Amino acid sequence: GDIYAEESRDIIFEVALMAPTKTSQDDPSLGHALVELSYMDTIKHCYIGPLTCTANISRPSNNLVSWPNRYVAVQWMRVRTAKAISAAEELAKLGNIDEAKASLSKWMTEFNRESFEVA
Repeated sequence: GDIYAEESRDIIFEVALMAPTKTSQDDPSLGHALVELSYMDTIKHCYIGPLTCTANISRPSNNLVSWPNRYVAVQWMRVRTAKAISAAEELAKLGNIDEAKASLSKWMTEFNRESFEVA
């Protein structure tokens, strides 16, 4: 959608990483995500772009798990909360009130656990 002056947007996407191979570990240029942006500069009346950025994900040589980026984790929890509410509303509209309550309770338990881990 449109983004206006002084406005910003966060875009969250999920990446499924392929299993590492000898070739992929040796090739740092192997990108996991390619982001492209184009826009109309309404002040200068000209088209800008496409601007591109490749995201590379390096894998450690061990099996340690890193902590998630707190900002991204919070945004992802917001998205999942909206989905949980929407799903519960649909269940309630169909008359499945108990199931709607149970699904929200399940999400709230998970949310509380994850928010503790993120904080």
